[in-house]
Amino acid sequence: MPFSIAGPASPALPSLDGINRIAQRISSGTSVEFRDNAAEAAIAGRLDTVQGERTVSVRNITDQISAAQKADDTLGYVSSLVERIQSYEVQLGNGALNQNDRSVIEDQIASDRRSARDAIQNASFNGNPLFETQQGKALVDALDDLASDLVPV
Repeated sequence: MPFSIAGPASPALPSLDGINRIAQRISSGTSVEFRDNAAEAAIAGRLDTVQGERTVSVRNITDQISAAQKADDTLGYVSSLVERIQSYEVQLGNGALNQNDRSVIEDQIASDRRSARDAIQNASFNGNPLFETQQGKALVDALDDLASDLVPV
């Protein structure tokens, strides 16, 4: 006599058809679907968690690379300003300029020094200052000392 369940099946228990389907898959060696196997569902859940953690790690690494690129861009800009200031200092020291030319160059040096200092002090990534370290403060101090005997900031 065949076994049958009368009335609606409980949602917490698999139906007889579901049990038969699982039994057939197990006996044939076919993979059991996650919804049919709690162990596989748990493994899949752990793998999803690991994947999520790795996604966050990759995002964090990408953010750090972007911050480093921003810092590199800022330092490149400051470096070009420092080179220009050095070029101006050579021009000031050669004695070939009249007072008006000297004044224009001194104004440009002062402007470039301010721009370099501001670039370092205002450089940030996602709202976090990039050079708010001892080295960053030393860099700003060095910029303040650059040509300070020639031009006040």
